[in-house]
Formats: sequence, C-alpha cells, structure tokens
Amino acid sequence: MDIISQSRISNMSSIGKNPDNARPPVFLVGCHRSGTTLARYLFDAHPNLACPPESKFIAGLKAFFDYPQSRPALFSLGYGEDDILRESRKLIERFLGGYARRQGKPRWIDKTPNHFRLLPFIDAIFAGQVLYLFIVRHPLDCIASLYSIHGTRREHRDPDIRRNVRRHGKDYDSWAYYWNDVNGRIREFSLTCPQRCHWFRYEDLVYRPIPTLRRALGFIGESLPPNLIRTAFTMPHTEGYEDPCIRETDGLKSNRIGTWRDWPQNRVAAVWPLVEPTAAAFGYTLSGITAVSSSRRCRSSQEV
Repeated sequence: MDIISQSRISNMSSIGKNPDNARPPVFLVGCHRSGTTLARYLFDAHPNLACPPESKFIAGLKAFFDYPQSRPALFSLGYGEDDILRESRKLIERFLGGYARRQGKPRWIDKTPNHFRLLPFIDAIFAGQVLYLFIVRHPLDCIASLYSIHGTRREHRDPDIRRNVRRHGKDYDSWAYYWNDVNGRIREFSLTCPQRCHWFRYEDLVYRPIPTLRRALGFIGESLPPNLIRTAFTMPHTEGYEDPCIRETDGLKSNRIGTWRDWPQNRVAAVWPLVEPTAAAFGYTLSGITAVSSSRRCRSSQEV
C-alpha cells in the first residue's frame, strides 16, 4: 500500500477534548495548486462537515502575535500567554463554528493553503487539540499548474505567492522552490505530531477516491456517506478565496495528472533535481508513484 494512504491516526485519546466536548477541529493544508479546493468540495459535501473557502484571517492573528508590543501590552493588563491563546482560539471557533452552524453542520474544516507557515502557531492556539489533513501533488504537475496561473501575471494578490515571486521570480524553477518550501515545512511539522496528521495524495483522491476519502474521514472520526462524490459536484458551495475553476467542474478528472510529461526534456532535467529529495519522501518519481520504506513514511501505528 502506498506511503500517503498508509498515514493513519494512532491514538485518538491522546488528542483530548476541546472545551465544548466536540470532536477536534480540522485543518486541511497543502501547496497551492495541489487539489485543496477539490478536497474542500468533497469534505464540504459531508453532512457533518462545513468546509468553507479559504478563511485567511489566522495570518492576521499571527501578525498580532508578532507585533512587538501587542502581547507585552496585554501582559500589563493582567493577561497571561495562556489567556491570549485561549481568546485567540475562541475567535477562530466563533468565526468558523458560526459558519458551520449557518450551514446546519456540527463541525468545520478550515482549508487555507497559506497555513503551511502557521502550523506551529495554530497548534499552540489549540493546545494540540486539533487534527490535520495534508494533501500533496506530484511536484512537476503542481509546478506546471502554478506556472500556468502565476507565470505571466503582473500582480499577485496572495501574499505567499507574491513573496515567492519577489524572492525567486516566476519561472518554473521558482515554483519548484515554492513546492519544496511548502511541503518541506508541512512535512517537518507533521513529524512533530504524526498521530494527529493524515497525508493523502491528489492522485489517489482522483484515481482511488473511495478508499482515500474513507481513510481521511475515518482519521477525523467520520464515516464515508453514500453518494458523497456526486453530492460534492451538485450541491451549492460558498464562493470565496479558492480556485474558481472548481465551479465549472462536474466530477473528478484525471486529465490534470501527468501534464508535465508534455514538457521538453531539458525542462524536466532542470526542474526535477530541485524537488527530487522532497518528492521521494512522498513516493513521487519521474515514472510515477512508488512505495517507499517505512522509515521514510509519516504514518501511525494503527489502521482506522
């Protein structure tokens, strides 16, 4: 069985319970153009799960924490670090929980690719009482998609995309650096709490959606309902920050897999070495997807 699909939760009891005795909140994170919006549509179709467009606002909370005088000022008012974290958690749950309630659902999943930079911060806010779903896509397909969207644009509204363009430019190698940075940071974080992280691949979601969704949903304590995929592409979804092309999509499409094979050989030869070490950790090769040894897996000890 492949590396990402074998990522399982090992010990739910170690997660603990959040204050309202609900199941832990869930964050869905992956590199831009890795299928996060597709995954969002599928999870949003679950009767128990509300998965809105990208929320973005937690980066604003991080900016508040990073402002050199904000926390010292609150300390002077008699608040401690735990108080500030607790109130930050309440704010996140108020916004996302309120959205879920308006959708008539008991749980929420936040899907924001930019959170790859904020995972330790999010974990501190929730005191480790949180689960993570991480999606990854073949680096060359992801790079091809990033270049097709951002390679010729003059303006980039997303701050992480804009930062990468300023640092590395907009050519294919710049998006290789971005893919490495995002997935390297996420993987490094996941190794600190593997029992609360579940990885899955975009290719598995497209080619093997039922077992891939069953494992991901089982990881967060939910079952796979009948007709989830059909529901995902027929029900209305809230529009917002996301890939707008999803609104024109009527099902799972495999024609976006392997697009890099149309590249000239010299481009493959130039870009692949930049991502190969990280790609290997997820079982990606130039010939497809391979299994890797258990020592390189981010996995848990029990199956769901």
